[in-house]
Amino acid sequence: MCGKDWLSNNDVPVCSPGTNANCAGQPHIGSTSKDPANPNWQCVELAQRLYKTKGWYTGTSTGVFASVQIADDIYQYAQSLGFVSTLNGSISSVRPGDMIIHKKSEPGTNSSGHVAIVDTVQGGTITAREQNRSKNGTATHSLSGGFLTRTGPDASASSNIEGLVHSPANS
Repeated sequence: MCGKDWLSNNDVPVCSPGTNANCAGQPHIGSTSKDPANPNWQCVELAQRLYKTKGWYTGTSTGVFASVQIADDIYQYAQSLGFVSTLNGSISSVRPGDMIIHKKSEPGTNSSGHVAIVDTVQGGTITAREQNRSKNGTATHSLSGGFLTRTGPDASASSNIEGLVHSPANS
């Protein structure tokens, strides 16, 4: 997927896991996975690369979120990273660029959790982009009664959504 195809043409591509150090001309940032066949382009990498490119996180010169080793850590360290976190069940608004964080108990994530980035919000329907989860890099969610729920493929992951993380720099 080309970067221009999501989040108002932001030029940050969604990449497939693999060994390449570059994707659509952008270098991989941050740590790698323990899987030697697919070490690069994990879900946290997309969030870090997007937030660095957009200037939504300036805590490190590399753009790597301080103290974050796995996706679930983004929610745990949100405040120290300068972000605002909202627990699932208390979500009143969602903005493009927000991070949807899945808990460590998320099946199929090797106890790392997962992060997807909100692309569009149309009423109560949220489209998110993600690396290393869905085949096409897209996930659909709904927002109702303060709860984000993943719909379509992987809908069973809904019970594992921890919450939403927003950067105040994303206005």
